[in-house]
Amino acid sequence: NISSLNKFNDIDDKPRSFSLLSNKTSNNLILSNEFKVISSFTFMKNICSEYDFNGYESFSFEGYSNFLLPKISESELLNCNTNFLVIYDWLTQDKHVIAKLGILRNILSLSKSVDLEVCFNNDLINALFSNFQIYLKENISQYFDVKNKVSEFIFELSNKSSGLLEEYVSKAKNILLAVLSYFFTVVVLTTIDKNNTVNTMFSLELGGLSLIFIGA
Repeated sequence: NISSLNKFNDIDDKPRSFSLLSNKTSNNLILSNEFKVISSFTFMKNICSEYDFNGYESFSFEGYSNFLLPKISESELLNCNTNFLVIYDWLTQDKHVIAKLGILRNILSLSKSVDLEVCFNNDLINALFSNFQIYLKENISQYFDVKNKVSEFIFELSNKSSGLLEEYVSKAKNILLAVLSYFFTVVVLTTIDKNNTVNTMFSLELGGLSLIFIGA
């Protein structure tokens, strides 16, 4: 028996791989069903939080609360195979695998039944699709909120930078005017006062000194 418990523990593959084997052996119903059971088992093994083998397969899920599916039979795994593959394809079709798995575990944890076929019926599939759409809308909304906050921050930073530059230029002008005032007051007027002649204002030495100072 391919799906005996001691074989299950060594299985680590993708559900679709065994589904393809099931399709290829469809002329042998027993063998085909065995591959379907293994496909279902690998699906449950991949989506659960923990699994155990104590006479029966049991799977636990950590979502909004801890949820246990005990004593899962091979017939249940076989009957749920079609829905398992639909969910598996949905889980793996894009980059949101972790988010989708979280949604799946959360919804399963709210289940009031431990019957595998009830837990994984079409209602679950519809709930997964709709909850994921809600998740995407919330993510888009958060993306635009963050984008707007970043834009506001850059705008405020730009305004502050512009204000700081204007303040710096204004202070530089004031310092320059103060230095020029000091130069003409102390140096030029003192020189004129000492020589006591207007002609001294236009002496070569004083003119050269003034040009050097202004040029610097």
